[in-house]
Amino acid sequence: MDISFLREFNSAYEEKKIPFLEEMKIDYAKRKPLKGVRILHNLVNSYETLLKIEPLLLSEAELTLTAFDIFELPFHNEIDAVFKKSGIKYIKNYDDISGEFDIVMDCAARALQIKNITIKKGIVELTQSGSEIYKNTKLDIPIVSVDDSNLKNFECIYGTGEAFNRAIKEHTKQDISGKKFLVLGYGKIGHGVVKYLKEEGANISVAEVDPKKLELLKTQGITGFNIRSPEELKNLKNTINSFFAIVTCTGIPGVFEKTFSPDEIDKKVYLANMGAENEFGNSYHKERLLFEGNPLNFSLKHPTLMKYLDPIFYAHNLAAELIMNGEFKENRYYKFPVGIDNKIISTWKDFFKEDISEIYFDHF
Repeated sequence: MDISFLREFNSAYEEKKIPFLEEMKIDYAKRKPLKGVRILHNLVNSYETLLKIEPLLLSEAELTLTAFDIFELPFHNEIDAVFKKSGIKYIKNYDDISGEFDIVMDCAARALQIKNITIKKGIVELTQSGSEIYKNTKLDIPIVSVDDSNLKNFECIYGTGEAFNRAIKEHTKQDISGKKFLVLGYGKIGHGVVKYLKEEGANISVAEVDPKKLELLKTQGITGFNIRSPEELKNLKNTINSFFAIVTCTGIPGVFEKTFSPDEIDKKVYLANMGAENEFGNSYHKERLLFEGNPLNFSLKHPTLMKYLDPIFYAHNLAAELIMNGEFKENRYYKFPVGIDNKIISTWKDFFKEDISEIYFDHF
């Protein structure tokens, strides 16, 4: 393995302020807390992922990379080439992976689709959709979710929200000020999308089912549709084609087609998914959806700015060390430790001097 090639490649990354992973590189190169630990790394492989895996390699983990199987990035060939030139073990297809691993670093619980592996020590999950699956999965190992944290609120609100604005403007080639948007779901990602659309001067409505979230939207001056209310759903159906774009952020694959069939939606309306899996559903042909129904920000060269990814990637790596140190005694689902979560957030705020108080809203 020629980690020097990876390090040189990473040194040219556009953003230079990456405090957490930079600190982790120094620490892991010295302590090597994951030396010999067999890790299967299953995330969307982006330029940012290359920065994430560098500390793991400096720690001398026995790292195997695979490719998230639901979609690929437009720039995946260049990233795959970096793996090859660095001599990193990369097995692209799940069916070709077999054997024992100590840790799986997972996304959307897709490791459950890898049939020929045994996981000995634990799983670290990155996403909400994956966390919901793992909460209801019986495994004889600890499962730690870094999504179950204020850190993930931070990444989704500020990182994903900002990235959505970049992506929708790139795809539509239009100024979105004054444009009408319908956002489905007001969780972490929905909140971020709404926040940054508001900053652009967009006209936003939100479809939700949670009364608490609908009340919060009202206090913020945002129109909310309770789609479990027959009257409000009828009103929404009557106005659905007045929107510039519809954005799904519910975390539920195929949820949109359960309420709106493709023939009800005018082709002039842009359809953008922001969930890990296509939330419009299979009845919507891929060519009808922006980026074929994959999360729209992942159509960008940089799906989320490293400024916002750095702390959550740090936490994802750190959780593997915590598992190996025996921090999680029982074979069950765990939230990422609150004390470490708060310390990382405090350090980020001290470093960047920015207000990120919206991560503490109580509707996530």
